[in-house]
Amino acid sequence: MVAQGALAQNPTITSTSKSLLNNNRAKALTTSKKLKKNNIEEAFLRKLTETENGQIDNEYEFLESFIKLPGFEPYLYAGWDSNIFLGDYRDEGFSPAKLKVLKKIKALNTNDVTIRDGYKYVQSLVLNNLKEFDDRQDIKQSIPTVENWEFVGPFENLNESGMDIQYEPELQAVSANGFDTKGNGIVNWYKPNLIKDRPYFFFVNHDEYGDKVSYAQTFINSDKDQRVTMSLGRGGLIKVFVNDALAFESDEDVQTEMDANRFKVSLKKGVNRILIKMASSDTNYFMLRFMDDENNILPLNGDLSNKSYTKQTVSDINPEVITHPFESFFENKIQENPDNVINIFSLYSTYLRNGRVKKARAFLEPYIEKYPNSTIIKVYLIEAYAFGDDEKDEKMLQYLEDLKREDSDYYQSLVLEFLDTEKLFKKDVKSFETFIKKVKKATTLEQTRLGTDFFLAIRKEEPLKAKAVIDQIVSSDRVSLSTKVTFINFYKTLFKNESLFEKQLENIEDDYFTWQIMNKLGSHYYQSGRKREYEKFMTKHLGRYDFMNANVQRLARIKYDLGKFDESLEILDKALDNYPYALRVREMKGDIYLKKNDKKNALKWYEEKLARSASNLSLRRKIFDLKDKKDPFEIVKEKDRYEFIEANRGQNTENEYGLTILSDENLIMLYERGGSRFYANYIYEITSDNGIEIMKEYDLGLYGNYYIDKSEIVKPNGSVEQAERSGSNMVFNNLEIGDVIYISYESEYGSYGRFYKDYDNVFSAQGYHPIKEYSLRIITENNQPLNYEVLNGNMTFKNIEVDGMKGYEWTANNVPGIGTSEDYMKPMSDIGTRIHISTIKDWNEISDWYSDLVRSQIEVEDEVKNVIAKIFPNGHAGLTDEQKAKTIYDFITDEFTYSYVSFKQSGYVPQKPSKTITSKLGDCKDFSTLFVALASQVDLDANLVLILTSDYGENSLRLPSRDFNHCIVKSKIDGEDYFIELTDKFLPFKSFPETLDGAIALEIPFNATGSTNNIFNLKEVNFEPSIVTTDAIVTVTDDNYQATITTDVSSSASSYLRSLLDEESEKLKKENLESFIKNRSNEEIKLNELITANYEHESNKAILKAQVEVKAKPAKIGSLKTFKIPLFSQPYTKGIVEKDERQHDIVYKYYENANKYIETTLIEIPSGKQFIEIPENKSFNYKNHSYSMTFNKISANKVEVKIISETDTAIFLRKNMLPLNLM
Repeated sequence: MVAQGALAQNPTITSTSKSLLNNNRAKALTTSKKLKKNNIEEAFLRKLTETENGQIDNEYEFLESFIKLPGFEPYLYAGWDSNIFLGDYRDEGFSPAKLKVLKKIKALNTNDVTIRDGYKYVQSLVLNNLKEFDDRQDIKQSIPTVENWEFVGPFENLNESGMDIQYEPELQAVSANGFDTKGNGIVNWYKPNLIKDRPYFFFVNHDEYGDKVSYAQTFINSDKDQRVTMSLGRGGLIKVFVNDALAFESDEDVQTEMDANRFKVSLKKGVNRILIKMASSDTNYFMLRFMDDENNILPLNGDLSNKSYTKQTVSDINPEVITHPFESFFENKIQENPDNVINIFSLYSTYLRNGRVKKARAFLEPYIEKYPNSTIIKVYLIEAYAFGDDEKDEKMLQYLEDLKREDSDYYQSLVLEFLDTEKLFKKDVKSFETFIKKVKKATTLEQTRLGTDFFLAIRKEEPLKAKAVIDQIVSSDRVSLSTKVTFINFYKTLFKNESLFEKQLENIEDDYFTWQIMNKLGSHYYQSGRKREYEKFMTKHLGRYDFMNANVQRLARIKYDLGKFDESLEILDKALDNYPYALRVREMKGDIYLKKNDKKNALKWYEEKLARSASNLSLRRKIFDLKDKKDPFEIVKEKDRYEFIEANRGQNTENEYGLTILSDENLIMLYERGGSRFYANYIYEITSDNGIEIMKEYDLGLYGNYYIDKSEIVKPNGSVEQAERSGSNMVFNNLEIGDVIYISYESEYGSYGRFYKDYDNVFSAQGYHPIKEYSLRIITENNQPLNYEVLNGNMTFKNIEVDGMKGYEWTANNVPGIGTSEDYMKPMSDIGTRIHISTIKDWNEISDWYSDLVRSQIEVEDEVKNVIAKIFPNGHAGLTDEQKAKTIYDFITDEFTYSYVSFKQSGYVPQKPSKTITSKLGDCKDFSTLFVALASQVDLDANLVLILTSDYGENSLRLPSRDFNHCIVKSKIDGEDYFIELTDKFLPFKSFPETLDGAIALEIPFNATGSTNNIFNLKEVNFEPSIVTTDAIVTVTDDNYQATITTDVSSSASSYLRSLLDEESEKLKKENLESFIKNRSNEEIKLNELITANYEHESNKAILKAQVEVKAKPAKIGSLKTFKIPLFSQPYTKGIVEKDERQHDIVYKYYENANKYIETTLIEIPSGKQFIEIPENKSFNYKNHSYSMTFNKISANKVEVKIISETDTAIFLRKNMLPLNLM
């Protein structure tokens, strides 16, 4: 919240801040001239105002003067990498002028260790740029940090779930046999060679495995029991353990400054184990040190000589997060003066530098409400939302568009438009020049101004001027080194002057080092064929960074290309010293030994690589060749496919889809070390225009490691035309009736986690299109047992043997298509022939696995206990199970926001309940786990249930598999089992939504030991029935009907109506409710008035009362009038049986979501008129369906019509169908 009220403040600061917040930057600039340069806040605001007006310091002049002012530290920290001080040096680098100034400012006069050492780190970058490498290393060595670490990794981190899995290194500081990563081989603790990279320690050599979990450990020998502050800088998700007890964690995948996260712990006398667990989509890194209460660095360093420590609990170490001192400083400033733009900028920026992205957003959002048009606040929000997920990115893009649209003269708006070169160069020359001048006028930043001159010269096709601008850029001391290199490249690409390109690069390289300079010049030497010069140049530079395996591998590749195989092997040994489990190094060594004709060693290194990365088709083929072994797929593949096409085309009867599958061939190889290889051969014949529409664009949906062998059209005359391809997406041009499409491809898939050696899948052997020839063959490399089951059809099965390996084969010929798709039909998994495959022993394996995952997460922490105290203020003794369950249910569905993530893709592992409570955000498994945790505290029996929702069919899972897509809770309530859905906040308690009706379920007991579990379908379960009750009063006139209707919907059927009632916009709510009424009426209506529309969260009903006009008139027959009875809840309509004859059964639950309808309509005609005839009462019954309509004449001009209907979700079999024209 924005604090209200403020202490007295300098009026010039107040005026300047107000002007900036209201986009009056020119006025702010004028008033800021009155601000004193020798006052810390005034000097800071003065510079901030200049920067907002595009007046950016090119040479750090302000930095030099600012650091001489007392109290500069918090402000320097806040504005560190802004244009006020150092700028974005991480991405843009430094200019020669800035390097000169920073070299002169050798150290900062401060007692704050974070500022002191942060600047030392910047100095190390400066010295690196200036090629003073020894001094660079000395200054890095002078920064205190905990050293002597051991690393281990990688471990699986599917969608960041690995951070919540307790891998073995968390429990074992020493391991004789190493740790099975279950997919990437065995790993063990090793000491990385990172002394050159301190004070930060990077898991950079683990990057080749992708986004995985890595660990670091060291041991601190404390001479006494003591309370210390652990001070942490990091990049990535992190958990820190002290003696195996969790001391700190952050779920924000961000990069922070050193000392950004601080927390106190109690160290015991003797050896203390410090364990860091990290994961990130980028490179993980950390820097740790210990401080006392005065923020002085304590002389505690890592020691790996003694690893004997005593495990402790969280209460033993008593962790306490400490607010960063600069955060506290600016939080106090905000309380004093909430609208001082210095304080706003400084606090949000400090939050971001400390990785507190969510807090930065939460802090800024109230300001955009208070200042909705404020450009400066939007700029801050853009930066805050630049971190994070897609939803947050959308918000950032929206603020960007607002910025460019609403404040187009702002210098950052102009620069953003300037950088959009594709759009920029579509302007005509005059408009282009006008815009360029505007950009140039808006900022003093020299490289931007020179960049505008260059673009203008290019747009006006003035090459000499463009070259002159490049010359200026190259010679200017105020242009960054990275920008210089970018423009030097134009000498070669635009002006074809390679000698000048080389000369300018070499001139820069004489004085400066950056990776960009090195790569660009090195690449030039290589492309020029000067490989010896390239070798010498790259060896000189890469050797300084030989702790990074990417550099070692580059150096080894250089030697390899020159035929220096022994030198290359020696270099690669260095990479294995850096990281014993490196992947690419192993394959490179294999390649080198192969070049040396040492097949034995080549095979050794290839197989080592394969053991750590099973998914590698090309490597596997190399191994086949080295072993002189025939590829098993080549043994069993169908042969002579072109002959097959010629023999089978043109014989197939046309079907509605215009497509016949001539061949559907599938081969699977299950690897002994986990993972699988797949080969498919699809041959389609086009028999009508519909087939052309279906196949003209075709996407295999492949990703990762795959190879497409065939993607072609075989014409009737035997000629072949290739498809256009982008990835696995194909476009078949000139497709005609009679053409045959021939597709074949291979792919490989790795597997990780507990079931990394297992395989399960379902293969479709029947679909909409007829199949001439179908085959599935599975080869098991280690002869592992394979469970299988064929559903909805017959297949020819036999055991086969392939090169000594056990195999399985299923074949079928002339498989008919299942017919045309129809509404409300069964899913394909319940109709077409399916082959279910699994190597997992039984469903107990799945339930045990998930029980283990969940049990480690259900910790009853303080957050859980606090919730129990809040929602059961008088305790739970004496409450019924239903009261307890409903209280928990109402709390979760009312307090939390559902975040949809595919169950399988989210990594299966639920959040800890404490995290869900804190974030108020979760998915199905998070909410279900929270329910179970809360239930355990009030003696309520509850377990998780894994679900595959009913839309997948009742037979889509037959054999053990993890292919569930949802999670719910089963709770025993007063002796009866209830299945509880928690992701729909509008769903009343004890409701049973149609997505669960018939769904496949697997209960997960909290402790699976000794239990027997199997899948079952959710049928005939306990739930509160959905009842739709409608009361209507209809007044019939000569021109229309006026009706007042009251609809009361209960249980699951009320969820949709409740969601409509929750709409904040009254206009949109009325539109939605009018559609709701119209869709349920048998006549056209118009909503005149919404009388009542509400629901209570804790109730199971939603009520809607409205006055409507029915757009219908009575019909006149002589002196009599007749009319159709208006109905406002139709349980049965003709739409479900529109076809004269159906081919498929009707799954009635897809059509109906209510169990009972009660509609009472009082029809009143004008006084003085009377009903002379009313219809007979009718009732109908079919299976478990019933429908009755009764008529009761209340008076001469009033008749009550009552309809009662009870439905059933059982499937209507096609052979038993009757017409449903009941009315």
